[in-house]
Amino acid sequence: MNKVDIIKAIPNYTNGVKQLKITVGYARVSTESEEQDTSYVLQIEELENDIKSNPNYQFMGIFKDKATGTSAKYRNEFKLMIKLARKKEIDLIITKSISRFGRNLTETISIIRELRNIGVEVYFQKENISSLDDSFDFLFSVLSSHAEEESHNISQNKLWSVKRQKQNGENLTHRLYGYKITGNEYHIIEDEAKVIRKIFDLYINGATYKYIIGFLFNHNIPSPTGNPYWSKTTLEGMLKNEKFCGDMMLGKNFSVNGLRKVNHGDLTEKVFVQNNHEGIISKETFAQAQAIREKRRKKHTGGPGSKSPYASFIYSTVNEKHLKYVMERPKGKSGRNKTEIPTLYCNGLKPGTNRVGFQVKVILDLLAQIVKELKPKILSITYPLFKELTSSISVLETTSSYHDDSFSPLTHKLKLINHLDRLKEIQSLLTSTHEKDINDYRKIFNKIMIDADSISLKLSLSNEDTPNLKDYNLIHESTFTYIKLFKPITLPIKVYLGGSY
Repeated sequence: MNKVDIIKAIPNYTNGVKQLKITVGYARVSTESEEQDTSYVLQIEELENDIKSNPNYQFMGIFKDKATGTSAKYRNEFKLMIKLARKKEIDLIITKSISRFGRNLTETISIIRELRNIGVEVYFQKENISSLDDSFDFLFSVLSSHAEEESHNISQNKLWSVKRQKQNGENLTHRLYGYKITGNEYHIIEDEAKVIRKIFDLYINGATYKYIIGFLFNHNIPSPTGNPYWSKTTLEGMLKNEKFCGDMMLGKNFSVNGLRKVNHGDLTEKVFVQNNHEGIISKETFAQAQAIREKRRKKHTGGPGSKSPYASFIYSTVNEKHLKYVMERPKGKSGRNKTEIPTLYCNGLKPGTNRVGFQVKVILDLLAQIVKELKPKILSITYPLFKELTSSISVLETTSSYHDDSFSPLTHKLKLINHLDRLKEIQSLLTSTHEKDINDYRKIFNKIMIDADSISLKLSLSNEDTPNLKDYNLIHESTFTYIKLFKPITLPIKVYLGGSY
């Protein structure tokens, strides 16, 4: 029998006081089966007991995900944990095994090495490996390659099964807004179907994503995940989903070496099943929506504003569009001496109508004036908040355990730290004496909103932004005068402040 030696952790001392390692656990299962649910609960319980039983550890919670393990992309709690580790709010991460932490070799080794470089340890219980061990790189690469091979084999088995289902025209979708799906049977949920019909109706009648999101919010219609605000991505996914008109495309996504990919038709076959189930919308409506999507895509892809620092920053509420950056030549001039003027503009739904436009210099002058006026007011608000946030973080640092699973001290601490970083950024920008450019102003203001006869600026004290001004408070009113066609134009300016913690 091999001899096993237990090496106990050596406590650190600072000024004679033992410093406990801030320790978290990470648990994950990759499917929603009952068997995996049991494994998930056991992982959490065992990790918590192991950490709490060690007198050298300060337990700060368990991060847990129920998602695919082949990539960190969709593992929200994993990403949150790594973000906290990068801020050096975690000393030690304990997880059950390499396969629970990550099964993509390149990605996982990259994360582990990054954490090791900043002094954050990861311990794998099953393999009895610490990322701080001298032999870690060799052992980890060998063990991870086995885990990746296992993931590849699982993916190949699933691919074979899916291919057989596709050839038989069997359903591969288990959840879809608007339907209750049982096996191969699709049953329309009428309340949700009404929402889908309305979204398509608004879209084919010229409504923008922004308008549709506002419409759904104002009518208290939550997103499929229950959020009050729908995302553009959700709407795009709905508008291009052929299942809403009763058809079904199988094989739109596939897995290669355990990594989920979009199928562009080059690596695995697709199977199209017509009239698979009862549609919520007609095929004509769906085809019309696709034609509009393609037209809008061609119009906006590679446009002059696509890579501009002004992109998605200045919004016309009248046209429901963001202003684009162009180099404009005034009419009536020609030849080599013709002046090009940096301009921001947008038109109405019909080209050439309801034009909203400003020279870039006008926007920069406006922002410079407002920042100068706002500086004492914003600093008077942020400095007390800065002290309060610092105090709140200190309180959390002295709290060693929580019995309420709905409250995660580390998650709350990260939120406070993000707010603190945002306040520091605003204070630094406002007190800086260097000449500011549009990138500086974008760090201060979340959005410039141009109405028919006024301009509103949104400033958030957090990194979060909501599309509705009702979530902001009016803190400053002013006027701004500029010259247009040799005539002075004066516009009312309003500044709104948002962001709470």
